[in-house]
Amino acid sequence: MERKFIILAAMLMIIPGIVAAGTGTASLDILKVASGIRAQGMGGAYTALSDDTEALDINPAGLALVKSNELSFVHDAYIEGVFFDSLYYAGNLGDAGSMGLVFKYLSAGTI
Repeated sequence: MERKFIILAAMLMIIPGIVAAGTGTASLDILKVASGIRAQGMGGAYTALSDDTEALDINPAGLALVKSNELSFVHDAYIEGVFFDSLYYAGNLGDAGSMGLVFKYLSAGTI
């Protein structure tokens, strides 16, 4: 009786830790919407190189490295008619610094 209680108590302490450690790591990766094609191509390891319009999502401090005006558009199509569109603008304002604008649209399709 005492041994069964110890095993049950140990299971009740271990199982919630296993479940909590895996929460959100194994499913629904489709909800992780990437920003731009260059960052996607690098597997998300883009923080130190963000010197274009994608800096708006990855590392906004990278806007300081933008040398000219840039405009980019990203269209990501997913399953069931779900799509994600982004329009980015980054501009160099000379001595005044840099600025950026981003517009995003997510359509849930038929889901």
